[in-house]
Amino acid sequence: MKVVLVDDERLALDELTYLLEQIPDVSIEGAFLEAKEALKFVAANPPDIIFLDISMPELGGMEFADAIAALGLKTAIVFATAYDNFAIKAFEKNALDYVLKPYEAARLFKVIGKYRALQGPVSQPDLPIKLSIWMGDRAVFVNPDDILYCEVQNNQSSICTETGCYPVPDSLSALEERLPNEQFLRTHRCFLINIKRVREASPYFNNTLVVRLHGTKKEIPVSRHYVKAFKAVFHL
Repeated sequence: MKVVLVDDERLALDELTYLLEQIPDVSIEGAFLEAKEALKFVAANPPDIIFLDISMPELGGMEFADAIAALGLKTAIVFATAYDNFAIKAFEKNALDYVLKPYEAARLFKVIGKYRALQGPVSQPDLPIKLSIWMGDRAVFVNPDDILYCEVQNNQSSICTETGCYPVPDSLSALEERLPNEQFLRTHRCFLINIKRVREASPYFNNTLVVRLHGTKKEIPVSRHYVKAFKAVFHL
């Protein structure tokens, strides 16, 4: 999912960039402080979603939305602002959503989920029914449903099932792309879990969580950066 961000405040832009990067299958194609520069980019490279601040010099968010409509782009618009008094006008521009600052990870996760739901079921022909993992001179084929979690230790990624863990050359980000995004969720910079296998979650220190999965005794951490997205998925 290609996303572009436009906000004339550097801190707000950086915060939004960081939070959206935690959501699987979201690719930040551009983050702009200058609205006119952003419009040129969007006209040449239409994203799926654009997050727009409303109050910006030279070219405000509402005018930006009008320009997108005039170009005939199908880009979904999400207005991101510190003020709630523009909401009615925003939805008159057929905005997908209206998000208030300061941003919350769970709220942004819902925005992305709303966009996905409006697109309907998405076929993924490039995703294999089974993953092939080379073990020496032989290939082992693993069904995604059988994967409990993926882990990185000492710069080595592994795919773990009930029968064992298989080392793979892929990074954890690459594994996210290979696996169905509606089934696998990042919980930590070192862990990617199969949400179908989640058995329970317990509070841990510093507002983090520990997750236990069916099929393994290993406890999987949910770091502070991912805990809101995790809670949003499971409605906690």
